[in-house]
Amino acid sequence: MQNDIGQIEAAKNLTQYFVVLSFLGIPTYGLREISKNRNDKDALSKVYSELMVINFLSTAVFSLLYFVLIFAVPQYRQNILLYLISGISILLNFFNNTWFFEGVEEFKFTSLRNLLFKIVSFVLLIILVRSQEDYIWYLVITVFGTAGNYFINILYSRKNVRFILKGLDRNKHLHPILVLV
Repeated sequence: MQNDIGQIEAAKNLTQYFVVLSFLGIPTYGLREISKNRNDKDALSKVYSELMVINFLSTAVFSLLYFVLIFAVPQYRQNILLYLISGISILLNFFNNTWFFEGVEEFKFTSLRNLLFKIVSFVLLIILVRSQEDYIWYLVITVFGTAGNYFINILYSRKNVRFILKGLDRNKHLHPILVLV
């Protein structure tokens, strides 16, 4: 079992590097920009949309690099299922807008949502992970916790902002975001 957990943690660690890179500097920069614009719904929607588009593009690039890496390196191919499941965390970054809720100071929502998914994940671990052979379930449940948080965030953010594609100026954000990286 320890060997399986070690392999899972190795896959999760590699994945986390790509998640952090795909964030660019958006969590810190986005929090600041959302906070500055939180009283103007139109400006808030525009900044949110611009940053989500940048997030989408960076996540697509780093997801592609991750999947090329795990298929190109023989060591990763040996445990390809673990790396594929863990790699879903990178793809989920498409929906990561936690910085938005921090910027509009919706801490109660964030805390309750996070607590709910931790409880559900814990219950699923108790139910589904019963033996050494269930290590894949452990990884799936870990990814599920992240997925649930992000999907709820996206649904709930629609209460505060509209996602728009017209009239966006993504380039004005690139330099500050890259400085934060």
